[in-house]
Amino acid sequence: MTEDIEGLAGFMSGYFKDCLYVPILTVVYSVYLISMNAPLAMICLFPLVIMVPLNVKLLKPIKLRQSQYVKELGLTNNNIDEAFAGAEIIKSYNIQEKMMNRYEDALYKTFKTSNETDLAQYNLEPISRAIQEVPMALAICVGGVLIFRNAITMGVLIAYISIIKKLIEPLSGCYQLVVRSQTALVSVLRVFDVIDILPEEELSDGMKSDEMITDFPLISFNDVTFGYGDEKVLDNVSFDVKKGERIAFVGESGSGKSTIIKLISRQISSKKGEIFYDGIDYYNFTPNENRKKLALISQEATLFPMSIADNIRIGNPDVSNEEIIMALKMSGCEEFIKALPEGIDTVLTEKGNNLSGGQRQRLTIARAIVKNAPIFLLDEPTSALDLETENTICNTFDEVTRNHTVIAVAHRLNTIKNYDRIYVLEHGRIVEQGTHKELLNQQGRYYQMYQDYSREEIE
Repeated sequence: MTEDIEGLAGFMSGYFKDCLYVPILTVVYSVYLISMNAPLAMICLFPLVIMVPLNVKLLKPIKLRQSQYVKELGLTNNNIDEAFAGAEIIKSYNIQEKMMNRYEDALYKTFKTSNETDLAQYNLEPISRAIQEVPMALAICVGGVLIFRNAITMGVLIAYISIIKKLIEPLSGCYQLVVRSQTALVSVLRVFDVIDILPEEELSDGMKSDEMITDFPLISFNDVTFGYGDEKVLDNVSFDVKKGERIAFVGESGSGKSTIIKLISRQISSKKGEIFYDGIDYYNFTPNENRKKLALISQEATLFPMSIADNIRIGNPDVSNEEIIMALKMSGCEEFIKALPEGIDTVLTEKGNNLSGGQRQRLTIARAIVKNAPIFLLDEPTSALDLETENTICNTFDEVTRNHTVIAVAHRLNTIKNYDRIYVLEHGRIVEQGTHKELLNQQGRYYQMYQDYSREEIE
């Protein structure tokens, strides 16, 4: 996308430079015509004196429409950028249709403005043609009369016609066709780049996830391997998560923790091995059916340019304002929400930049709370919070997730001390597992990580 824009910018810069000679040619050719025969020059150039300023005046509303078009195109592109940036959240909360409707509305407004601009430009075509034809017709008619009166020679008339043709050619505006063609070509290529992205496979048959009631583990990984190219991120990873359990994954950056979260939330698919949900192959269900059971809180706080209430309501469209306020209170948002002039109806700017990082993260936690899904996926959700707020929210989570399954990725090890099981990942493999106390007693990799973490907290 960026490369296409840069290519168009290069074309425009070259075009602008080439057109600098047009005013110079206009002055030179006009002076030359006047020097040959001033009366004939005045007659032939007089229509240009009227039509060119008229053309400029009629272009003003077109410029306004073009300005509106650029603004709407920017909003349309923002919707695309937000969709890609927030793809994980959009998929996890099953709001693809809602985001698509927002995009289609913005796209419709953009196309409507573009069509109005094109129509206005086409209405200027008669004036453009008049600029080309009227001076030439006057030169032929008036020049013919002057020849019969022996006022000028045939050679002067031929020179006149030749110079007028060279004068009006750069004024005709035919170059706009080239610019429009290039812009359209770039747009078409970008659109088809997006269209060619394969959609997620939706299955028409098979049992849905909410119909499953079994004694199998809720989530089960069996020798799962995943990688990018030849580099393995996960290598034969196996574990089980029972309903109501709270488990956590810890390890160094790049050990594969977040990859497990992405596999469960169907952001990516495993290359090797099996993933089961209630004993059934995970990929027998549609991605949306899996995601209905998930509430994701990621390290990256993704918010959209809508009201705070609407951002929270993404998790559950039917939730009441009272329930939203309760979720905001539970996630530690109550104080800063009260300070906002419009409270929960305050509209956020792009990516929620009118809030701090910690405030944005708390809103994503509130969004997960109102969804009230059976499984909570936590990808370092308290990374942007101070220690005091983190402790408060962790206590809240303990209450909110009491009857839920929690699968967490943690860097701050104090947040997972009460979890049922902790897995230690190293180079894509599980090297240790157990409770916080059991792992400390082993004095292995987790013990060393906890010692390092404790020293960092003290410092």
